[in-house]
Amino acid sequence: MMLQVLADAYKKELKDVRELYKQKGDLGDTAESLAVSKKSNLSILDVYESLHKIALDEGLGSQERKVKETSKLLSNLDPLSARFVSRIPVGKLRLGFSDKTIIDALSWMETGDKSLSNEIERVYHLLPDVGTLAKNIKEKGVKKGRKGEAAKVGIPMLAMRAERLRRAE
Repeated sequence: MMLQVLADAYKKELKDVRELYKQKGDLGDTAESLAVSKKSNLSILDVYESLHKIALDEGLGSQERKVKETSKLLSNLDPLSARFVSRIPVGKLRLGFSDKTIIDALSWMETGDKSLSNEIERVYHLLPDVGTLAKNIKEKGVKKGRKGEAAKVGIPMLAMRAERLRRAE
């Protein structure tokens, strides 16, 4: 469906978009290549609201409406924005950082170094939601933000990794 969205957004034939996608190997890079270089006046909130509205659309003809609205959104974005926004519906953002990077950044925010990363990571293993973790640390600091944090229903804990031992004893 996203290939169809790109074809509609940039007035290209689906087969041409599919061919470019095969060459690039990434939907975002394909969108960036097809996007017309222009300045976008949409804010992050505008993009979020559009995507949220598209996600909530359901019922008869919803697929066609979703394709139409997503292509309309992409056609109003600059090439770099089109690269990242086109990846959102398929869930492959490829931003280049992980939860560990965010944990380190939270430590830097508090201390100016990574000295609290292990402590923050212990809390993260209980509640692996970096959004909630970051909010708690931003509002309360690391020491107070970790107190009272426990597993929450609906958010699975990370499995512990066992280490191999040389002997069974």
